[in-house]
Amino acid sequence: MHKVQLVSSVASLILLALSSPTPVVLSAYVDGNTLRFEAPTPQPWDRWLPTDLRLPSLAKSPVRRQELFARRSEYGFTEVALPLPLPRALAQRYYYLVNRSGQRRIRPTALLETARIIWRDTTDDVQSVETFGDIVLRQSDSSLGGFILTTENPLNLRVTPSRWSADDLLAPAGGTYFGQGTPFRTIVAQFEITAGPPASAHWVFVQWLADTEMKEIGCEYRFALFRLEPGPSLVRTTDYGCDV
Repeated sequence: MHKVQLVSSVASLILLALSSPTPVVLSAYVDGNTLRFEAPTPQPWDRWLPTDLRLPSLAKSPVRRQELFARRSEYGFTEVALPLPLPRALAQRYYYLVNRSGQRRIRPTALLETARIIWRDTTDDVQSVETFGDIVLRQSDSSLGGFILTTENPLNLRVTPSRWSADDLLAPAGGTYFGQGTPFRTIVAQFEITAGPPASAHWVFVQWLADTEMKEIGCEYRFALFRLEPGPSLVRTTDYGCDV
């Protein structure tokens, strides 16, 4: 009886481990009072595009084209925001925001699709319509962006202080890297974050000093996430509030 129970327990642990893959890491940024980040899986943005924004409809509606053409940006295209409900498959996932404040679970509320209308030269003739979008969450506080860790199962996350240097993280085996020895690589905040069982992962979150010297593209918010196993390696960066 005990042997059967032991085998059953081991099998359950194996199944739990197999169902808890390494979290997907996504960049998150703040737009006004809205947190935005890409979906962890491809979404059918084209299929969700309203009929009146599709090429055949626009080609037959000069009034609609002119109205959209008048709203074009300084870059020469027009963008239309389209709020959408969050699909069930995305709503059932677990999402954790990792930013300068630490980590916390969040519950996204919707999608925000963008239809980008590309005009032909300087006329109201439509060349193409591009579609893309983000998962969004309204925020009542002013939390910064950073990263989203998301899986199909809950994570047991723990945050601890850290004292890594830029050299430790960007050149653990020696050598040079962009911005070495300059304010561009000044770390203003950092901590380690560990995902406990059944998932297992270990990262360090870093916020770099704002790029006021235009070393790159003048981003105010600059974050990096490094995986610490087997050694420091850059997983993802998030940069926004840039001078472009």
